[in-house]
Amino acid sequence: MSSMLRLAALYGVATASLVVQRVVRRLCLYLVVGLLGGIGLGFLTAAGFTALSNVLGSVSAAIIVGSAYLLTAVIALVAARSARQ
Repeated sequence: MSSMLRLAALYGVATASLVVQRVVRRLCLYLVVGLLGGIGLGFLTAAGFTALSNVLGSVSAAIIVGSAYLLTAVIALVAARSARQ
């Protein structure tokens, strides 16, 4: 009987180890994607803001860039919520 309990415990530990590895891999992937996306978004924002402020002025450029970020956040939220279901 003790060998069955020991086997069940080992199976539980192995399963938990696999789950932890999968979670860590996914978190690392999200971290890399987030960093690369953030860097690219920073350069894109700076270039877009400079171009818009040269044409429309800094106030209008700030409103347009801020609205674009807000819209992107809403789209990302909807995508994250639909991916869970």
